This record gives sequence, structure tokens and C-alpha cells, in this order.
Amino acid sequence: MAYVAESLETFRKGNLVASAVMLGIAAERVFLLLCGSLKTSLADPAEKARFTKLLDRFAMKPKLDWVHEKIQQIQKQPRTGFPENSTIMIVAIYDLLSLA
Repeated sequence: MAYVAESLETFRKGNLVASAVMLGIAAERVFLLLCGSLKTSLADPAEKARFTKLLDRFAMKPKLDWVHEKIQQIQKQPRTGFPENSTIMIVAIYDLLSLA
């Protein structure tokens, strides 16, 4: 929330680049929290180990790609309560992160 508030404040002052950077940092933090939740929920120890190794690396794109692929796999299975547009949301997050 602090990064979002800082982004809004810098936007109001006309510092558009700084505002976009702060918003990107906020989005990245939310995404990493999502990754932590996904890692905790994985039942397959081998999959969990692979994802943990991926999370320990600095590069963001492989993490985004993994989550995107996992969401697509989940969507192929009939489940209740899982948003149909979740893949679109993941792509939107990726686009926001790649702008920062």
C-alpha cells in the first residue's frame, strides 16, 4: 500500500516516470506474494521444488511464465469459484510489470 500511495502522490506532482516505477514495484510485490501462496498450495513435492528454485532466482519473466502456465492448467480443469478470466488478469499483471 505504501508504494501505491507513493505512486499516487508522485503522479499528482507530475512525476509520471517515478509514479509508474512505484506502481510497478507495488505490482511486483503483489505478484511475489501470489507466488508465495501458490508455492504453499502445491501438493506435488517435485513441482514445489522446481517452483521454489525458480522463485529463488532474480529474473521475473520465468516466474510470470510459470504462473501463467499454471493458471492455464488449472483453468482446463472444471472448478467452481475460479475466475474464467484469470489468464487475462495474469497477462495484465505481466504487462504492468514489464512497463516498470
